Amino acid sequence: MNFLEGIDQELDRVIKFLENEYTSLHTGRASTGLIEDIDVEAYGAKTPLKGIANISVLDSKTINVQPWDKGVISFIEKGVRESGLNLSVVNTGELVRVIIPELTAERRTEFVRIAKDKAEEARVSVRNQRHETIEKIKKAKTNGEMSEDEVSSQEKELQKKVEIYNKKIDEVFLSKEKDLLEG
Repeated sequence: MNFLEGIDQELDRVIKFLENEYTSLHTGRASTGLIEDIDVEAYGAKTPLKGIANISVLDSKTINVQPWDKGVISFIEKGVRESGLNLSVVNTGELVRVIIPELTAERRTEFVRIAKDKAEEARVSVRNQRHETIEKIKKAKTNGEMSEDEVSSQEKELQKKVEIYNKKIDEVFLSKEKDLLEG
């Protein structure tokens, strides 16, 4: 009985989730990932911006948001303004132009702290996955489905995987930290 099957997929999901979370932390450079998941009140419901408009990068400091329906342009403007991302918004009547402000040193430090917190959340997810798998292994041993050697082998293999994925989390964090501090 191998309880490690599928563990890589679960741990890969943790890494992908962390990387996705990091797209919303802006580095002072325009990126569609910064705003695409902002919820906009349109058509009587909250909708992610990417679901009601084309989003494109005009230059390093500007993102264009071209709504598919001009009737929601004011809702887009309001959603971006109220996103808490401290972005400047210009409504041209045809599209919404989002201007990325320069990051202050204080703001960069705050974003690094947020990135560190998100990395720690990812580590907790990895630990939880490890804990769940160890519980399954111990239960199988108690039920006589696994020998002591099999338990020991799978626990060692699991620990190696946890260490590898924690290293990946550190690499993703350090890369984001570098982006944030260099801007």
